[in-house]
Parts: sequence; C-alpha cells; structure tokens
Amino acid sequence: MPTERDQVNIEHAANPLPGDYWHEMFAPICVVLAVAGGMVVYCDKTRSTDNDHWTWDLSQPSAKTREEFRRWLHYGSETMAHLTVGQCEPEAHKWAADLAKEM
Repeated sequence: MPTERDQVNIEHAANPLPGDYWHEMFAPICVVLAVAGGMVVYCDKTRSTDNDHWTWDLSQPSAKTREEFRRWLHYGSETMAHLTVGQCEPEAHKWAADLAKEM
C-alpha cells in the first residue's frame, strides 16, 4: 500500500507543477520549470556557487512529454508499483521556475 509520501510522488510525476523539486537522498534530480500542453520543461543540471552550495543551471533546460517525464522519474517497470527514483517537494523551488520565465 503506497504511503502518503508515495501518493504525492506519484501525483506530481504524472501532473508536475512549476517549482516541483525532485531529489534522491537530498541529491538534486530536477526542478520543473514549466508545464505547457503535453510538455514538461525541467532543469536537471546544477552548478556550484561555492564549496558547499549549488544552484540550478537554468541555461540548460530540457523537455519531455508528460509521459516521458513520468517514466524518467521511475525505476524498474510499470509492474513495480510506480516506485519513484526520488522524492518530490511540491513547488519547493518555485523560485527557479519564476527565474526561468525571466530569462
């Protein structure tokens, strides 16, 4: 039975929102920058700001269809109960989506 956290991950993988931040054990996976039509624009590249900090490299966005994005965030097969690669923090990095709009 999926936990409440699993349900959030499943929902946001299928229906991402700008600012959704995905991580695995606090290592960044991606941030959703925009969702338009059937496409998800996201950033999965980071850059160091100093020895202990990083930020998103918004100059290198990527795009996938909603279905491709959902599958990309999962490992194994569809028969593995939709186990996600990482955890979603809904809209936790909305600032990155807002900044990307300005670029």
